[in-house]
Amino acid sequence: MPFCKTYPTNATLDGQELHLGSAEIEVSDPSGTVFAAPDLIYHYIAAHKYKPPNVFIVAVESR
Repeated sequence: MPFCKTYPTNATLDGQELHLGSAEIEVSDPSGTVFAAPDLIYHYIAAHKYKPPNVFIVAVESR
């Protein structure tokens, strides 16, 4: 499968432009388990309909 043609990817959060593709995010769930993902996970979800594992979604939503 070819790489996406929309790289580099930008996103806006709270009025601030973010450049995605060179960092990692970490989120923890209520039990303290830490999940890590590339910051491009936003792009994977928004542009390619990727659905992360439910435990990751719960961790993000618990923040």
